[in-house]
Amino acid sequence: MVTKTISIDSISSLLKHLQLQNYQKHEHFHIISFKDELNSLPPIRAELHSENYFEVTLNRKGGDDILIDGVKYISGGSQLTFLSPGQSLQIDSQQYDKKTEGYLIFFTNEFLNIAPTNFNLIKRFPYFSRNFSPVYALNKEQSNRFFDLMNEIHERFKTPTHDEIEIIKSYLTIILFEAKKIIENAPNKFHSRAEEITYLFENAMRRSKYRLVSDFANELNLSSIYLSECVKKTTGKPAKQIITEYKTWEAKNLLSLTDDSIDGIAEVLGFDDRSNFINFFKKNVGMSPLMFRKRHN
Repeated sequence: MVTKTISIDSISSLLKHLQLQNYQKHEHFHIISFKDELNSLPPIRAELHSENYFEVTLNRKGGDDILIDGVKYISGGSQLTFLSPGQSLQIDSQQYDKKTEGYLIFFTNEFLNIAPTNFNLIKRFPYFSRNFSPVYALNKEQSNRFFDLMNEIHERFKTPTHDEIEIIKSYLTIILFEAKKIIENAPNKFHSRAEEITYLFENAMRRSKYRLVSDFANELNLSSIYLSECVKKTTGKPAKQIITEYKTWEAKNLLSLTDDSIDGIAEVLGFDDRSNFINFFKKNVGMSPLMFRKRHN
């Protein structure tokens, strides 16, 4: 069976490609049970490229290796996995371990309304970073806690009235903040000094206007060369490229999800004037900000 790459711009199209469209109940949210819906998947092998949704997955009692953005993550015990818009997940239903328990949650930024753009949601929950490990191990107590929360969501989603959807939003918010607390306090969340520095670099980048690599190096009390080496070793990309990617991504989000003026967006992103921002956007996106906004509104 040939693996095909599928670019998906909505949860409805995701379910359609998985042939689970009969389960569609909400435009901006869905939850899939490993035991129930996932076991009924037809033979499929595809690399799903997310355009507009986030994903939180809990695996426990078994599980297979996970391939995210072409990188294999070894399954071992209970795990939480996080994907953000722009990332890809490879699915092979024939390789799926039927003993696995857990849930897949898909949601858009619009569902929660706790951040104005996808980029701001990632600022709030750094484990959605596209340049850091998306897989985190859980102990038994933590695994049971997340399983109970997701099971509650799954049960309530069977009859998604307006009130039930509001309760589901609350449970999902709890999951995101509980995960943030656990991961931030994990004693061994970094496998190397390079990973730690890359994590600090991305956090500094998310909470401030975009600057030069040297500015971030000064903030972290590092040399620019050492910072760049660590980022390159961890992500495979130069630090300058990471800055450009984040700046481009936030610009796209602000243009498509807000009514902010071009001048206002340029200022938010740290550009001195409108023309510099327009030139930057054209170079990295291939069209002007106004054209991009027209196509995505």
